[in-house]
Amino acid sequence: MNCKRIICAVLCAAMLLSAGCSKGKGNNTEPTEATYEEVTAELGQSATYGGMTLTVDFAEDPGIRIDDSGNNVMFFHVTIENETEETVTASYLNNFCLTVNGTFYESYECCTIPAMKKLYDTYDVDAINAEVQPHTSCEGYVACEVNPRYDLIDLHYIPKTTDRASRITVTLTQENIRKTSK
Repeated sequence: MNCKRIICAVLCAAMLLSAGCSKGKGNNTEPTEATYEEVTAELGQSATYGGMTLTVDFAEDPGIRIDDSGNNVMFFHVTIENETEETVTASYLNNFCLTVNGTFYESYECCTIPAMKKLYDTYDVDAINAEVQPHTSCEGYVACEVNPRYDLIDLHYIPKTTDRASRITVTLTQENIRKTSK
């Protein structure tokens, strides 16, 4: 048994030492830096990436707090146009994420069930959640949890959930977000 362990340890060590060795073979690789392929727009303007167009028609801060997290709810009314030849899913749970005051939040962290419940409790509207056929559009709401002390919010739309590095970003500030009381 000890002999097998020694042989395995020697083989593993040899494999680890030789991994990545390419001296003289001409296939050296240079480290790469991950970057986002990003298109930006302002509130009310449209931006297109990969055949998908996003317009954030308005953003609303209704002053509603989520008790469990201490965050406020923010509602974004969006229109998505599919200019591709394939059916695309547009979902508030998968295609949207936020950066708030420089901190990035994935969909599951900001587009929460409590935030959507507050949307349904406040308005009789639909959340964005549709199969968008080629050359058609859909509209609806994205409800997110946001730190109540926000100054700058980037709403990111990721057209293809399999490509998280490509996105459309709309920047929002205290000045262009509607403040309402519900």
